[in-house]
Order: sequence, then structure tokens, then C-alpha cells
Amino acid sequence: MTPGAAKWYKAAGRAAGQQVELRLGSGAALEWLPQEAIAFDGARAHQVLAVDLAAGAAFLGWDLWCLGRLASGERFRSGLVSQRCEVRREGRLLWREGLELEGGGRLLASPLGLAGRPVCAALVAAGPGAGPEWAEAARAALASSDGPGGATMLPGLLLVRCLGDSTEVVRRVLTRVWAAVRPLALGRHAQPPRIRNT
Repeated sequence: MTPGAAKWYKAAGRAAGQQVELRLGSGAALEWLPQEAIAFDGARAHQVLAVDLAAGAAFLGWDLWCLGRLASGERFRSGLVSQRCEVRREGRLLWREGLELEGGGRLLASPLGLAGRPVCAALVAAGPGAGPEWAEAARAALASSDGPGGATMLPGLLLVRCLGDSTEVVRRVLTRVWAAVRPLALGRHAQPPRIRNT
């Protein structure tokens, strides 16, 4: 959990980047639950998240993007958000995807993309006990969502996506899914991190 949102400012055409590499040893468990990343209009952001799990390791994490400063009425009309995520177990790829959103581009409004919603998020859970009950728990939590979302079970990994009109709404959805999946993925009750109260 990070104490504040990541902010990607207008960069006069120059790109900024962040690369996070997480390596978990045998039997380790890690949660990666950062606050949202806000892409200001004109930002050029490139972000990479790479997770490498040893045998028996478990990971539960999310990524939340807000395109534009919504509270001040700003939309993401120019710039670029580029993102790559991947999860490996013992060097074998479980899941990888790339996302490239161009400010003002067609994908932002397309029903095959963000459908006009300025906030998008993904939650990933991987662990030795991954199975259909993880997806069932996630779908039950999504059933009361305020926006579109879905859960997909891949071999060894759960992927959940959701869209919304505000970071608050999407964070609530992610938190509901996290609370439903955490006991299954990590064997721990859903205890919200104390940093959220600061």
C-alpha cells in the first residue's frame, strides 16, 4: 500500500517511467496494493510491473489508473499511458499483458476499451491453491459493483478488471474483491492496512 497517489504530470513531450520488480521466495506471500496512478493531461507515462514467484509463493495485487484530474474537470486528451504487467512462477510465464492508451484516442471511448470511463483497474492473484472458487468469490464481489467488471481464471492465476467514473468507486470495488479473495489466496482474513486510515 502506498501512502498517496502516483502522479504523472504533463511532460512537454518527454516520457517518464517506473519499473517495479517483485521477486518472492519459496512459500512467501506479498500484497501490492498501491493507491491510484493519476495521468494528467499531456503526461507520457510508461510503467512496468514484473512479479516472479518461487514454488509455493503467493501474490495479490492491483493496479488502478485515473486518466485526467477528474475533480478539476480535466480529461486525458493528449499524451500516452503505456503499461506492461507480467507474472511468472519459477521463470515460467503465467500471464503478461500490455496496455497503451493514447490521450483523446478512440480506445478511451470504445466499448471494446474503456467505454468512456476515465478509471480502470486490474487485480491479480496467484498462488499454489488457485482454482475456480477464487473466480467465484471475485464474481460475487463484483455483482454489487457500480460499473462494468469481470473475473477470469487462468492456470494458476486470477485476473479481475473493472471500470468506473471515479477512483473512489473503483477502489471500493477492488477492496470488495480483495476482501473476498484474500482468505483464499493468502489464507488470511481481510484486515485493511492501517495506512488507509492516515
